[in-house]
Order: sequence, then structure tokens, then C-alpha cells
Amino acid sequence: MTSMGVLVTGASGFVGSNILQALVKEGKSAVGYDAAPPPPHLFGKVEVVKGDILDLSRILHLAKQHNIEGAIHTIAIMPSTGSEDMPLQTMKINVGGTLTILEAARLLNFKRVVFCSTVSACGDRGLVKVKESDPSALPFHEIYGLSKFVAEQLCLYYNERFGVDTVIVRFTNVYGPGQRPFRKPFIAGAQPIDWFIHSALSDGTIEMEKGRETRKDYTYIKDVVRGVLLAYEKEKPKYRLYHVSSGKLTTVDEIIKVIKQVLPNISVNIGPGIEEALPYFDMSRAQDDLGYQPQYDIEKAVPDYIDWLRSRASKG
Repeated sequence: MTSMGVLVTGASGFVGSNILQALVKEGKSAVGYDAAPPPPHLFGKVEVVKGDILDLSRILHLAKQHNIEGAIHTIAIMPSTGSEDMPLQTMKINVGGTLTILEAARLLNFKRVVFCSTVSACGDRGLVKVKESDPSALPFHEIYGLSKFVAEQLCLYYNERFGVDTVIVRFTNVYGPGQRPFRKPFIAGAQPIDWFIHSALSDGTIEMEKGRETRKDYTYIKDVVRGVLLAYEKEKPKYRLYHVSSGKLTTVDEIIKVIKQVLPNISVNIGPGIEEALPYFDMSRAQDDLGYQPQYDIEKAVPDYIDWLRSRASKG
């Protein structure tokens, strides 16, 4: 019998691919599941099985074949991939896909399911600090946040009704290695840090019509991965919902300042104003119960991210 493994759904996506890679690097048995192949930088390094997240029978077969003991569920249609233009498909994948994984966990008695959620599940609150115990603001004004909220409720239901060990981890404004470059700033779901760095490296310019005073709680992908793995591995978590973030609000001006320390010759033209106001997180549960502490502030994360992109470029 092979060692018990972890199933990572959405393993070809930004967050999922980083989680799967981290598990493999730690020497753990892990397999990915996605409709798309893994990104080029992970070819040959991880195993990603192609499949539909709504196909319960295929997931059950895969779980038995790979001796899966638990799952980390990341698959979702996001604003950056068109969620607001595809409400029916978004609800099918984001809610139905979560239900499929929870049902597999119930039938196969998984050790745990970690559901990767988002600040959007908190609803439209503006720039306020949110605790896990705070109720989500209703009604929702975007299908993505609504779908994540409903999926969270399914996780809580399966835990209470069937005893499935579910843990929800919410992130906020994730950026870093593995994120696809955006061709223009602030398309729905895009993080300005990703766009700024890709733009600065590709043509030496950063331009944006407005938003210089925008403040957000940005979270580096390496901190997200660490928070998720802590939630998966915690023997007896006290809670079913945890917040993982940087714990700090950062302005666009501050982002640009750090980028220019690494790339001093870039040209920057950003208009004043605030682009959007999103909630930020109280992380006391994750800090106290999981031992989570963010390791990457902007000053450390931006050079690390640029180094990663440069290394990828040098390899062709």
C-alpha cells in the first residue's frame, strides 16, 4: 500500500499549482486534478490528472487509485476568468464542484477537506477589518462572492450534518509566482502588483488612469500556501474558518516604491484616487490556533517575485 495522498483540485491554476508543488517538495504524496494541464514550469514535476470537477465517479476512482486521504479544493471560476459574464457556469463550478468534493469526502471518509475561499465571500463591506465571526454582508452584488459564500455554507453543512472534517481558509488579494500576466490593469480579479511587475519587466512602464491612493491587504502566494498547509495538517483545529493574509494595508504608491528599488529605470504614470475599497482581515484565529504568521511583506515579496520571473525568462 502506498502512502496516503492529498488531492489538490484546480492544480493547474495559480493557487492550486503552488500548493501541489509545495506538497511534492515536502516529499508528500499528492496528485492534482484539473481540466487543464499544469503550467509549463511544473511539467514533469507534479502529477495533474485531467478531469471534470463535477464528475463524482471519476473523482472517487482517482481517490481510490491514489490512496487519497484528504483534499485541498481550489477550483473556481473567478472574476478574472469571466465569472460575472457566466453566472450559471460559475455557480455550477464554484458551488457544484465544492459539493462534489464534499460528497467524495463523505463517501470515502476523508481525513479533511480544506476549502480555499476569498475575501469576496464577506460581501460588499468597503475598507473595514473583518473577523471570521462577522456575518457576510447581504445582498451580494457579484456572482463570484455569492458562489464562494454558498460553497462555504456547504462546507459547514457537511461538517455538521455528516461529520466531514472541513476547514475554510479565506485569502485576500493573492499575488506572486505562477500568476498569469494581465494585459491591462485592474480587470476584474487582477491584482495590481502582478500587472505592475509584468508590465515593468516587459516594457519598462507602469501606467494606470487612477488608483494611486488605493489600499489593500495583499497576500504573497508563499504565505497563502503556508496557511493552507497549516490548516490541512492541524490535528484538532478549534475553528472551521480561518483568515490568511499579510495583515497590513498597502497603497499603490508603496507598491511602486518597492518595485522601483529593484527596477529603478522604469517609467511610472498613475493617476490619483481610489480604485476600489475591499475588506481586510483580522487573522487572530490563524495566528493563535494554526501558528500562522505572514513571512513576506511587500519589501521581501516583490524582489522574490521579480527574481522568479527573471529566472523563468532566462530558461526560455
